[in-house]
Amino acid sequence: NGIGTYADKNVTGSANKTYTLTSLALSGTDAGNYVLKDASNNPTSTYVGTNGSVTPRNLSVTFGGVDKVYDGTAVATVTTGDNRVAGDVIEIGRSAVFGDKNVGTAKVVSVSGVGLTGADATNYVVAATGSATANITPRVLNVTYTGANKVYDGSRTASVTAVDDRVTGDIFDINWTALFADKNVGGGKSISVAGVSLSNPAGATTIDASNYTVATSGTTTANITPKSLSAALVGSIQKTYDRSTDAILNPANFSLSGFVTVGGVTEGATVNKTTGSYNSRNVSEANFVSTALVSGDFTANVGTSLSNYTLPTTAAGSGSISRRNLTVTYTGVDRAYDGSVVATVTTTDDRVQGDQIVIDRSASFDTKNVGANKIVSVYGVSLRSEEHTSELQSRQYLVCRLLLEK
Repeated sequence: NGIGTYADKNVTGSANKTYTLTSLALSGTDAGNYVLKDASNNPTSTYVGTNGSVTPRNLSVTFGGVDKVYDGTAVATVTTGDNRVAGDVIEIGRSAVFGDKNVGTAKVVSVSGVGLTGADATNYVVAATGSATANITPRVLNVTYTGANKVYDGSRTASVTAVDDRVTGDIFDINWTALFADKNVGGGKSISVAGVSLSNPAGATTIDASNYTVATSGTTTANITPKSLSAALVGSIQKTYDRSTDAILNPANFSLSGFVTVGGVTEGATVNKTTGSYNSRNVSEANFVSTALVSGDFTANVGTSLSNYTLPTTAAGSGSISRRNLTVTYTGVDRAYDGSVVATVTTTDDRVQGDQIVIDRSASFDTKNVGANKIVSVYGVSLRSEEHTSELQSRQYLVCRLLLEK
């Protein structure tokens, strides 16, 4: 019996480690018949040898997979447990990967490249591979929605774009519906995004959509701007010459376009403006009527809000001015007998005040002879403007009848 101690604790490459045996003693029934002696044949209780060896210890390592949130890679993390001698300093190096990058439970983790470092690493051997299991859980997809402005169309339908924090390279679609709070024009109007879901595009070879979770709703804002209306003058716009460019209008003369249809009913309005202007006061030149419009000239139909529209400020269309019937009264002028039937007449008429026209005519008695209340015939009646006038005012009239006095 005795106590043995190696020179150190470490593994040797061959049987060449020094060791010392102390407190050597014999025991047993015949122990008294023997004595321990050293190489010099002297009794001893110690022995020093140089042919000792220490072989490496098998390190049994248990790997524990660590759950992770999907990150687009198959990289895994594992923890370790082992049977090292208490107090020994070793580090276990390794790499670990899942079978693929996708979300799943109890997914196999392959551990490879297992190696030891540290002060006591050479005293152990370890298997180069191992395995474990762990979960890859879905990544929360953060989506930011941006509303698109639109022109009033009578609906709450909204358009939004989306940006998100998906892993670079992942391919999937974000699906949603979006509605404004109401259909009416306004700035910074709330948009509700609902029914948000993820899907893989048709023909995609990946299943990236299933690696994420996403909130099913969101919000953003955008503007609904007024829809522009246009107005035109239609129908019969006509008057008799009156020396002015004034035009008389009625609601039937206005055609408004640009209204939207809501629930099968087209919105609309009536224009109550009653006046307009011709492009000229003259019969031959007047062919166009226009009028200015203000908001007070419009009356909305039931169910129509004119604040959803940009109202037209003008309307124009075709128009005409017809010639005025000029009623002329002739008065015969007495004269002395001169052997001819030539007569003279004066005129009065109902021309528009301010017009300067000349009534040309010829007149003759029925005979050359003296008589009272003789009939005078007027003929060759025509109109012309006075020479100093700039407008051909005579063209605005038709001679409608001839009246003869005296």
